[in-house]
Parts: sequence; structure tokens; C-alpha cells
Amino acid sequence: HINPVTVVVTEVTVPTAGTYKSGDTLIFSVAFNEKVLVTTASGIPSLKLTIGSSSRNAFYQNGSGNNVLEFAYIIQPGEEDTNAIKINAALSMNNGFIKDTRGNNIPPGLHNIGNTSGILIDAVNPSIKAVMVPRKNMYKAFDTLDFTIYFTEKVMVKNSKDTPFIRLEIGSALKKNSYVSGSGTAALLFRYVVHI
Repeated sequence: HINPVTVVVTEVTVPTAGTYKSGDTLIFSVAFNEKVLVTTASGIPSLKLTIGSSSRNAFYQNGSGNNVLEFAYIIQPGEEDTNAIKINAALSMNNGFIKDTRGNNIPPGLHNIGNTSGILIDAVNPSIKAVMVPRKNMYKAFDTLDFTIYFTEKVMVKNSKDTPFIRLEIGSALKKNSYVSGSGTAALLFRYVVHI
């Protein structure tokens, strides 16, 4: 008796468009036209991704016995993709198995893959690339000293008791150079007012 293979992937649902950071989880749902069974004793099936120029695996998470399987990938520190991730056109079994209820291996090809053009990755911490300091001069009481710190990308400042500041050494004393503005840009302005 021959059991024909009739199961196929009908759709791949991708995460919503957005910029994902380190620790975020990307969930991909692979739908079939019938129930499938997953065996992971010898390996875990995965969905291959390209993030930047690197190949990554979104591994099977759950769904065995149903017609939708979930695959997940956790963004790692240092990963970046400003041109959108890409999905390989076939599942990788990795010595695991995905079978139909009659015991047939499923065809690994993926169909109707969702649009990934808006899925961006930014798990790279911003760094300081330049600091602009006040010009050389003799400053007197109530003069202001402005310092601008330039970052490699836009940064956000959360106003709280921990709002950032720069320590200035004036003579033998340490002074606080307070944050003024720039949140949402790649340049933050800090200002110190000379005291009497």
C-alpha cells in the first residue's frame, strides 16, 4: 500500500515589521495543509535566516501534531541588518524529522513566505565617535561651557535621577557637566555654568 505525500507548506508568517534589538525573539509560523509530526531526538529542524551577511537558524519550538509549526530565533548582541533579514526557501532538518500523519517526510520547500523587507536588526551598542569641547578661553562666572558628544547612531536619553552627565575636573574639584538636549539624535549636548 502506497501512502502518497500530499502535505505541503501553504504559508510562512513572519514577525511584524520593526527594528529588533539584542534579546528580542523572532517568531516564524510555518503552516501546512494538514497536521504534521516533529521528531527532535537526533536534531531540531530549523528555518535558515540571513542576518546581515551571516547565516542563522530559527529552531523549531512547538506545534507538533498540528498544522502550524513555530520556529524562533533570539537576536544576539552585535548583530545588525539594515537591509532586512532574508529567509531560505527550504527548511533544514538537521537530522530531525517533520512527517505527515502517515509517516512520510514532508517536502522541505517553503511557499508564500511573508514579506521580511521591514524586519531590521540593530543589536549593536552605540559608541562615541567624537567630542566637541569649548574653545580655549578664559571663562568667568556664569559663562557656559558646552560639550557635544557625537555617537555612531541616534541615542535616546531617559530623564530621571540617573540622567547622564560628564564629570569635569576644574582645578582640583570635580564638577557635574549636565545633559541639556539631543535625545533622539546622534549628538548630545552637555553644559556647565561657571560658578563664582
